[in-house]
Amino acid sequence: MSDSTLGIAHIALVVNDIKESVKFYCGALGFEQSEGFETESLDIAYLKKGSLVLELLCHKDDPIPSRGTGLFDHLAFSVSDIEQEIARLKALGIAFEFEVPKKVFGNQTIIFFLGPDGERIELVQQG
Repeated sequence: MSDSTLGIAHIALVVNDIKESVKFYCGALGFEQSEGFETESLDIAYLKKGSLVLELLCHKDDPIPSRGTGLFDHLAFSVSDIEQEIARLKALGIAFEFEVPKKVFGNQTIIFFLGPDGERIELVQQG
C-alpha cells in the first residue's frame, strides 16, 4: 500500500424503493441528490451532505439480493446538537430505539433510529 491518504469515497446502501429512500435521506437528514441514473438492472442515486456521499442502489429484479459480502451494523452521522436533531426528526414522525440519548465511551452521546428499509442510523454528538 502506498503512502497516499485513504478516505471514504462513498457508502453504498441497497434499498427497496429508490424514491422513498431519496425522500428520507434528503428530507429527514438533509442530503441533496447530486446524481441519479438507471441501468438495465439498477436504479442508482448519489446523495451528498458535505463531504459524505451515499450511493443508493435499488436492484430492479430483487430489491435486496443476498450478496454474501458482509454486513454493516449501522450508519453513524455526527451532529453538533443531538437534542435539537432528535426533536427535528421526531417532528417528522421518526421513532427512536430508546427514548433518551445515551452517554457512551469517549464522552459521546448517541441515539439510533431506522431508515425506510430498516437500516440502523446513529446520531453521535462528541463531548
